[in-house]
Amino acid sequence: MVKTIVVDSGPDEADNWIVANISTHDVVITSDIPLSGRCIEKNAYVISPSGEHLTLENIGVKIASRNLMFEIRAADPFHKGKGKAFSKFDRIKYINALEKIIQTVKKS
Repeated sequence: MVKTIVVDSGPDEADNWIVANISTHDVVITSDIPLSGRCIEKNAYVISPSGEHLTLENIGVKIASRNLMFEIRAADPFHKGKGKAFSKFDRIKYINALEKIIQTVKKS
């Protein structure tokens, strides 16, 4: 049930392979916001490792926030963002979101 895929080296080659090979109702788990948007456009289900279900309704805000933070970091190279630690709550939220998506896929 597990398969290793090797892609050409270069930026976004793995993302491009995923998008080219993804099907409707596939499940993608990623924290990569641009990849999430591309997968959602192909009618895939996307959740983040912290359990957030990304959809057409909320991906635009995520992309805008990502772009804003990119601009802030570019303007201030000394800006230090603080990453949030992965908590037990995040794990529970992730498991629940994944289970909900799996049940949705099974029904379709």
